[in-house]
Amino acid sequence: MRAAVEFAGFGVAAVAVHLAAFAAIAPDGMAAGGDGGAGAVTVAAPVGAADPTLTAMVRAWERPVQTVVLPDAVAAPQMPDAPSMPAPQRPGTLPDLPDLPGMTAPVAADAPRVSAPDLPELFNRPQTPPETRPRARPDPNAKPAPRAAQASPPAQRASGQGASAQRGQGAAQVQSGGGNSASALAEWGGRIRAAVQRAQSRPRTNASGVVQLRLAVTAGGQLAGVSVAGSSGNAALDQAALRAVQGARLPRAPGGVSGTHRFNLPVGFR
Repeated sequence: MRAAVEFAGFGVAAVAVHLAAFAAIAPDGMAAGGDGGAGAVTVAAPVGAADPTLTAMVRAWERPVQTVVLPDAVAAPQMPDAPSMPAPQRPGTLPDLPDLPGMTAPVAADAPRVSAPDLPELFNRPQTPPETRPRARPDPNAKPAPRAAQASPPAQRASGQGASAQRGQGAAQVQSGGGNSASALAEWGGRIRAAVQRAQSRPRTNASGVVQLRLAVTAGGQLAGVSVAGSSGNAALDQAALRAVQGARLPRAPGGVSGTHRFNLPVGFR
């Protein structure tokens, strides 16, 4: 775009300069007019009166353009040819390999025969259960037997010094001094056993057994001491028997009995 503008400017300047030069070369004076008698005088403008800017532009336009000769492009250096590598030669015929001796498969030895042992019978043949006779049920319409006129003796009996008596399981053996009624001591021992049974509670175990306790009781019904004379084989049952005696409300001795007396009391758990 810039080159086109410069070209147009230089062209206009060149035309103006040529017109000015042409006007300066034309002859001065008056030119004859036509038959009408009219005439005109043309005064040529001096050459030096031209615009100096236009003159400089005309000179620059008429100046020959210098051409610059560019040197030839440097040719790229030639790379030396890579040395040719000889192709690897294939080996000739492979040498014959020696024949390997034939391998024979080993003969499996006969495994010894193991005879399975006779297995025991897992289930025995059920045996014929023994015949059981049904128990006779009591007749609800039967009349009760008449009671004996005389009451049966108490379950516990007392004896003299150093003696003891026991009637069945759960009976209390009484050890007392002389001068006390044997029947009164036996009656007192039965009441003590009943009080212990009321305070007895079964521990959290499925074991069963009998604990032999030895306790000392005053005539006023106070527990003077208790210990395990014979263990049941289960510590929980032994402790439950001791707690029953310690927590029981023991009765007072009947009339005619005084002092402290020792009792051997079995406590059973079923």
